Amino acid sequence: MRKVIKRIIPLVLIMTFIVTSSLIPVEVNAETAEGKIRSLVPDVEKYYPGIEDYIAKCLREYKTKIDITMYRVSVDNVPHVFKSAVFTNPDIFYVDASYIRYQFDSDRIVHYIIPDYTVKRSRIPAYIKKFNKSVKNFLSDIDSDLSDFRKALLIHDKMIINCQYKSSGDLSYTSYGALVNHKAVCEGYTRAYCYLLSKVGIESKCINNDDKKHCWNYVKIGNYWYHVDVTSDDPMPDTCGYVSHKYFLLNDSKLNSYRSHEHRGYKSDITYKTDYKCTNSRFNSSFFRNIKTEIVLYKNVYYFINNNYKGKHYSAFVSRKNNKNKTIMLIKDRWDNNKGKLYKNSFSKLCALDNQIYISTKRAIYRYKPNSGYLRRVFVMPEFWGNDFYGVESSGRYILANKKKSESSNAAKSKILYIRSDKSVLQLPFIRNSSVKIEQRAKYSFKVYRGSGKVKYISSNKRIAKVNSKGIVTALRKGSCIIKAIKNKKTFKLKVAVLKRAKKKGTA
Repeated sequence: MRKVIKRIIPLVLIMTFIVTSSLIPVEVNAETAEGKIRSLVPDVEKYYPGIEDYIAKCLREYKTKIDITMYRVSVDNVPHVFKSAVFTNPDIFYVDASYIRYQFDSDRIVHYIIPDYTVKRSRIPAYIKKFNKSVKNFLSDIDSDLSDFRKALLIHDKMIINCQYKSSGDLSYTSYGALVNHKAVCEGYTRAYCYLLSKVGIESKCINNDDKKHCWNYVKIGNYWYHVDVTSDDPMPDTCGYVSHKYFLLNDSKLNSYRSHEHRGYKSDITYKTDYKCTNSRFNSSFFRNIKTEIVLYKNVYYFINNNYKGKHYSAFVSRKNNKNKTIMLIKDRWDNNKGKLYKNSFSKLCALDNQIYISTKRAIYRYKPNSGYLRRVFVMPEFWGNDFYGVESSGRYILANKKKSESSNAAKSKILYIRSDKSVLQLPFIRNSSVKIEQRAKYSFKVYRGSGKVKYISSNKRIAKVNSKGIVTALRKGSCIIKAIKNKKTFKLKVAVLKRAKKKGTA
């Protein structure tokens, strides 16, 4: 999976001749406050102390021309200084970090930066309001009392569930693209993860690889730094309920062992080697490393799907407490590729909604209540759909299930509407233009969904098939007809093909 950072556009230089005196850069070793986002380029704050905060302040005031004469920044360094200032402040998403114009003098010292705003300045306040609301909603269920490890894990998983790897204009390279539009490339994932971590008190920073075509995060847990690559843990194309943890909290040795070209020769930026070392191996072999579903945390207990249960083709819904796993449900379903062959992997997934956990198997969805330990099957896929479930995830007040014929099918997610937390049922998917084949005298239950409100059923040809007020279809004679179900001014159709009843063996 190749991730590409936006290419730096050639800079437009506007020459001005001003006589100035030279100034020797001052070195500083400033202490970093908890939760701060470290500089993209360490040498920026080392040689130009305060310049990142100054540029950020000017950008927040939407200035069209920023005077940096006092900092004595050279033409060679100004692109890195500006990019570092923008990356260190991911909430400044409305400026292109990789493209600026500037004015410099005969000594090649830059006096003015002219930023490129990617959002109309009159609309920036509205964008900021929407961004802040998205951040607040995202972090609403992240408890401030959790450990830094748990915060980093939950944010990692939630970002993957809610964001899709896709380039969709300038904002896809920003935290706004990842958190508001839910579409971003690696730069957007990285900046958003930095910003969210800073909001919960965790230090982090952005880094690039050798050819500048991929970026990810350094994250500080306790006294040690680790690699986290949210982008590489998010599948492409987007897969419902799939969350990898392969690139979560790695040290240098573990990352290098993957031999990934995307992480070769990591740097802080284009010309500056990183001063950070990830040496601690604490998480290299942690329980989450091979888990490929969201990890749900409820009252200090982890819940997840083990899709390689005891080395077999089975999967299991598992809880983990005090470093011990407990199997709640064994899933023996085998998925096929619609060509007569079985997949080696299981595609069961899980998600959480209203303090309850939903698990998808091949043809059913189960609900587990952690408080009581009660596990119940709440939905079974009708046979005539001809599909299997390949994932489930939570989206606001809904449960989204991915149904398709095989893993490679590009079927859209179908909505299974969750009623309310105090209800015991799921609202079934709307059935539009479905079809079924049944024999004469056979009966078929046509249920649009369960919930409040009456349903009116109509048969287009009562001589072929009739339907009662409860949606029970009875096949009468060979032929085809349409059964309509009308509810809340919406019409759902079921095409019924009645086949001639097969004769029993041994009869004339």
